[in-house]
Amino acid sequence: MHQHTRRSSDENAQPGIPADVRAGTQTGNRAGADNPNCGGGRPAPVVFTVEQAAAMLQVRPSWLVRKAAQRAVPCTFIGRRLRFTRADLDAIVAAGRTEPR
Repeated sequence: MHQHTRRSSDENAQPGIPADVRAGTQTGNRAGADNPNCGGGRPAPVVFTVEQAAAMLQVRPSWLVRKAAQRAVPCTFIGRRLRFTRADLDAIVAAGRTEPR
């Protein structure tokens, strides 16, 4: 017999992506007690996975992987693993910026 349990919002969260990253509220490259802009005590990642970067950019991970494979967006490879630095994400956003007419 299978019991149904109600899941909390934390259980429905995307695994491996911190809540502040999903919400887009992460500040700066560095977090910790000595950083007044940070409410956590946990250091921010130096590099982000495809899923984390896609969530921050509000795009699908498949789009980001395709663009990285085409070398159309800046990315970082650590071994064979595709990762994105904060600078990579900032450059992707800046490249997509359009000026008003």
